[in-house]
This record gives sequence, structure tokens and C-alpha cells, in this order.
Amino acid sequence: GRFVFDGIANDTATAYLVGARYAGIPYPGERLSFAEGQSELHVTVRVGEPTESPAAVAVVESQLEVAWAGGRLGVAELIRFENRGERTAFVAAPRRAEVGPLFRATLPAGAEEFQIPLGIQPEGLVREGSELRFYGPVYPSSWPGPLAREQGLSFQYTLPSSAGGPVTIEKTFP
Repeated sequence: GRFVFDGIANDTATAYLVGARYAGIPYPGERLSFAEGQSELHVTVRVGEPTESPAAVAVVESQLEVAWAGGRLGVAELIRFENRGERTAFVAAPRRAEVGPLFRATLPAGAEEFQIPLGIQPEGLVREGSELRFYGPVYPSSWPGPLAREQGLSFQYTLPSSAGGPVTIEKTFP
């Protein structure tokens, strides 16, 4: 579709984020600002038909960063995805029990203080106890722009540490 937004400020200090939601899936667009004297901007937000299949989704990188956090170990994880298909991989909430997640991870025993960067829960991420399930969206990596190329999950947690003793982290990488 085509949409026009009338009556918005063209102040150069104001930024707009334009996106869309199609078939229940968010499709981020671009961050836009008007240049001095400009009164019209055009943006294209690409959307696509979804698939529930995880077949084209691959984990291309897993990072585990460990730091001392005042008597505990702070752990930050990053999992990067690539969607080698032509359709957005996503499982809608009503179908999740039947279809299953695109990606699953388990937090190590004793993990506490689970956090998502900036406190913003990603669309499609569900945590139950120590299990994380991700249902997407994972956009086709062939699409132009950084969003399609830099997709992933990032989260943090702490692990207990006995005074001066060793700490063992058992982690299975995807």
C-alpha cells in the first residue's frame, strides 16, 4: 500500500521511525529526518509472506562474554541468525505450541538476573524458567539494509561465585 502522513513537523531536529506490521509481523523501516527546507520524504518498508519453517534459518555466530560482577559472574550472550530463504521466518503465538520455536537455548544452572539489553523484549522471544524459545521474526538475509544482515538475540544473566573458588559454566552452543 501507499500511505501519506499530513501535518507532521519538518523540523530538522525531529526524527521519525517508519515501519509496518503485516500478517502480525513487525517490519522496521528507516529513521528519517527532514533536511532544511525539505517538506517531503519517501520511504519504502519491505514486507513479505511468512513461513513457519526454520529450515532456512541458521545460527552463524554465538558469543559468550564473561565478566566479574561484584561477587558474581556476569554473562552476556549474543546469537546471530541468518535467513537464507526468501520468506520471513515467524511462528505466530496461536501456533507456537504446535509448530515449535525457530531457535531454543537453555540458561546455565544457577543463572539469575536475566535481562534483555535496554529492557525491550524482542518480538517472538519467550522465557520459561531456564528455557528461551525464539519464534522470530527472522527476515531474509538477502534483503537490502542492515536489519536483514544483523539479526540476532542478545541477553545477559549472572551466575553465583563462591569466594575464591572456581566457577563452571556448562553451555551448549547452537
